[in-house]
Amino acid sequence: DGAATADIALSAVLCSVRTLWSEVGVVVVTGACFTTGTAVLPTNNFAPARYPAGAMVGRRGLDAVPRYDAKLDISKQQGQAKRIEKEIEALTGPCQQQMSTNRSWPRSQNGLLDKLQVVKTAMKHSLGKRKVDELESSCNDFNQLIRQSLRDPFKVVKRKCKGYKAEVTQYLRAVMKAVQDCINTVPLDCNWHARGFHMLKAASIVPTLTPRDLLRGSLDKTWFRAFHPFLSTDSLDRLRDAALEWMQLCVLEDRLGRILTYLHEVTDDQPDLAVRELRITRKWQPRDHAAWLVFEVEQRLQIRPEQMSIIERLIREPNSVAQLNMGLGKTRVILPCLVLHRNWQQQQLQRLQSQPQVQPRVLVRLFFLSQLIDEAYDYLHTTLTASTVLQVKLFRLPFHRAVKLTIPTARAMVSALRCCSRGQGALVVSREQMLSLYLRRQELLLPDNNDNRLLQVLKALDGFAHVDIFDEADELLHYRNQLVYAEG
Repeated sequence: DGAATADIALSAVLCSVRTLWSEVGVVVVTGACFTTGTAVLPTNNFAPARYPAGAMVGRRGLDAVPRYDAKLDISKQQGQAKRIEKEIEALTGPCQQQMSTNRSWPRSQNGLLDKLQVVKTAMKHSLGKRKVDELESSCNDFNQLIRQSLRDPFKVVKRKCKGYKAEVTQYLRAVMKAVQDCINTVPLDCNWHARGFHMLKAASIVPTLTPRDLLRGSLDKTWFRAFHPFLSTDSLDRLRDAALEWMQLCVLEDRLGRILTYLHEVTDDQPDLAVRELRITRKWQPRDHAAWLVFEVEQRLQIRPEQMSIIERLIREPNSVAQLNMGLGKTRVILPCLVLHRNWQQQQLQRLQSQPQVQPRVLVRLFFLSQLIDEAYDYLHTTLTASTVLQVKLFRLPFHRAVKLTIPTARAMVSALRCCSRGQGALVVSREQMLSLYLRRQELLLPDNNDNRLLQVLKALDGFAHVDIFDEADELLHYRNQLVYAEG
């Protein structure tokens, strides 16, 4: 009771100090303002979004605030995710006997080839024989593939995966505890504002670190100063590395859960789903693409090697088309990763915008079929826009030639696209909508149209540098849709 009474009394005193200093107008920054030896409390809630890095400012200025080199030791947990991934991959190996998953096919590969030869002999037309030759070549290529299977029985693999999952859970808790201890440790002698900061913590004004803040800190390391404003740059780097390690362990824990589910539900002699999950390895550096790791954590998935190869190829070769079978994550994984990569490039440009010869901001346009655009927009909105960390803005342009176009609506369109390019968003459109806008502009060039002001407003659309990403490119770029580019 005495402790509770003391807390209530302290909160009342702090609120009184806040009101007093607010009335005299001493609070000059959002968050907290400190003078030497005296704490000046903020006039609003002490939330991370309103508490920028280094907001604890005194009479000596922001540059005079000394930094504290916090201790963070996760050497025992560092690199454990990669080690466990390699050990999990070692649970699989080349299959000893080739077996077909379809029981209606012949077990012998030679039997299938013999049937193809019989069909080829019966063919009378060259077109049919050429198709059979293609099937025969495809069958030979499939036989040369090295199929993977479990090295040990199901029960042994399942027991090992359960042990790995328990180990990963322990590492997760250890890393989280180390980060929280690093954030919560604020010695009184580390800074002349430390005593005032402890007063803010006693009044529950300083925010508490949550797992979501680790995701934010992996993208922007200065985010951790919202919880410990005295941290040095080296401390922020160590905290970001710890956050990345924690996120990799989260992805690995979810992956082990999927593996155990597949092993429990397997009924065939060849557990394809479990083997595929066991052989997933990370082919990219999380430190270079932290947004992809955030996407994996929030969606509880892991980018597969074949998906990563497609993503790297599209990034490395901008004017290229990649093909992937249905259901392998073109729209669900590859496309969001490309959008996040473009946003990362935009952030790098913003940091260089004060330097000369900087490229203009690029408008990312996502083209979908009209039958799929609504479903794709809903998914991207759920995974990218509704994300508490990524927060990628999506824009729609549902234009139709039947709608009367006025100068205010045209200016609104241009303003929305400008906001999309500046706000690191993406424009979701269909081929019909983009063609309707193009044809409407062509109509304004006719002699009987005298609306030059509207035409001048629409000319601003040509000033946007853009990057086009096509889903179902073979259908969108078909000649009958009139959406044909100069390079094919």
